[in-house]
Amino acid sequence: MLNRYFFLTIVIFLLGILLVSSCKSDKKSTAKVDQKVAVEKKEEVTKKKEKKESSKKKTARKKSSSSTTKNVTTSAPRTTTTTVPKPTSRPPTSSSAGSSQQSLLAQINRLRTNGCTCGGKRYSPVPPLRWSSKLATAARTNASQMASNKRLGHGDIGGNMKRAGYQFADAAQNISDHSTRFPEVVGNWQRSKMNCKDIMKASFKEIGIAQVNGYWAQVLATPRGGSSGSVATRPSSSGTSRPSSSGSHAGPITNLRGDMLREVNAIRSAGCTCGGVRYSPVPPLRWSSALATSSKAHATDMSRTGRLSHTGSNGSKIGTRVTQAGYNWKAVAENVSQGRPTVRAAVASWKASSSHCKNMMSKDFTEIGAAKVGEYWVQNFGDR
Repeated sequence: MLNRYFFLTIVIFLLGILLVSSCKSDKKSTAKVDQKVAVEKKEEVTKKKEKKESSKKKTARKKSSSSTTKNVTTSAPRTTTTTVPKPTSRPPTSSSAGSSQQSLLAQINRLRTNGCTCGGKRYSPVPPLRWSSKLATAARTNASQMASNKRLGHGDIGGNMKRAGYQFADAAQNISDHSTRFPEVVGNWQRSKMNCKDIMKASFKEIGIAQVNGYWAQVLATPRGGSSGSVATRPSSSGTSRPSSSGSHAGPITNLRGDMLREVNAIRSAGCTCGGVRYSPVPPLRWSSALATSSKAHATDMSRTGRLSHTGSNGSKIGTRVTQAGYNWKAVAENVSQGRPTVRAAVASWKASSSHCKNMMSKDFTEIGAAKVGEYWVQNFGDR
C-alpha cells in the first residue's frame, strides 16, 4: 500500500517537473516569436521611413526642375522681342502680292484687246488702256478708306481724282474684296455685267489700280478733252442698289434738284425698257420739297447707321416718313442706293433694276424729291 502511494507520488512529482519545464519552453518560444515580430515591425518602419525620404528627395528634385523651367520660360519673351516681326498676309500695298503695275495692266488689256462676253453680251475688242499714276493714287485713297472701314464703298471718286491732280471728262470705279489675287478679282468683275461694261468701254483711255489689305479699287477714266458718258453700277437683287465688287461713275454734283429732275424726266419722256417690260413715255415729274425732306431724313438715318434699307432705324416706313414731312399723299414709292457719286450714276443704277425703274416710270406719280447724305441716296415719289 505504501509502495503504491510512494510510486504515485513519484509519478506526480515527475509529471509536475515535466509540466513546469514545458511551460518554461512555451514562454521561451513565445518570447522568441514576440521578438521576431518586433524585429519585423522595426524593419517595416525603417523601410517606410526610407520610402518617405526617397519620395521627399524625388519631390524636391521635381520642384527644382520645374522652377528651372519657369525661369527659362519667363526669360523667353526677352528673346522674342528682339526678333524681326513677320509680315502680315495682306500687306498694305497698291497691288496684289507678286503683281506689278505691268501685270495688272496686262490682265485688263488682255480682256479689252481680245474682247469678252459679259452677262450674255459680246463685247468686241477695244484699244488697250494706259496706266495713270494719278488714277492709281485715287484708287489707293479709296482702297485705304475701305480697308480702314472694313467694308466696300465707292467713297468720293471725283474728289479723290481731283486731289490726285487728274482732270477727267468721264470716269468709273470698280471695287472688290473678293480676293487678294488680282486674276480672281478680274474674273469676279468679268462676271458682273456692269463691271465688265466699265472695263470694256471704248471711250476710257487710262486706268489706275490699287489694293490695300484685300480691298481693291480700279479707276478707269477719259481725260478731259475726250468723250464723256456714264456707266451705271449693278443694282442688287434685293430691290436696293448696293455696291459689291461694283462700278461707279464720277462727276461733280452741283445741283442735285436740277440734275435729278433732268435725268429722271429724260427717261420718262422718252420711255424705256426695264426687266423686259417696255414703258411708254409718261408726263414729267415736279419737284416736291416735302418729299425732298423725307428723302433727306432717311438718307441721314442710313448714313448714321451704315445700313441700306427701306426701313428706318426706328422701324418707320416710307408712308410714315413722307407724312411726317407734311406730304398728304395718295400714292408713294421709294428708291434707295449706296455708293454712287453722281446723280446720273444713281439714276442709271435704278434704271437697270426693274423694280426701281418701275417707280421712275409710273404714271401714278406726279412729284419727286431726292437727297444724298454721305454715300446714301434716297428718291421719293408721290401723288396727292
